[in-house]
Amino acid sequence: MFLESTKNFPKNTEFEALVTFTGGATAGGRGFGGGPEIAPDPNAVTVNMHQSLVELPDNNYKPRKFDPRSGFNMFSYLDFSAP
Repeated sequence: MFLESTKNFPKNTEFEALVTFTGGATAGGRGFGGGPEIAPDPNAVTVNMHQSLVELPDNNYKPRKFDPRSGFNMFSYLDFSAP
């Protein structure tokens, strides 16, 4: 975790971490045919992840209806405080 990028505010918390995702071996070893000195290993990828934890709006909030033409993903959330 990057502590210098971790911030806490009254209604949200922000943090970043360097995460690596790994998978199983691919057919043919590295799969690119170039060897380890030419191509990265396709069995693992490392990315910088930014996470935002934001307070949900009050009960008066009414989201806009999703329109697939907008080119943006549909909004969804999980309320961890729900029973």
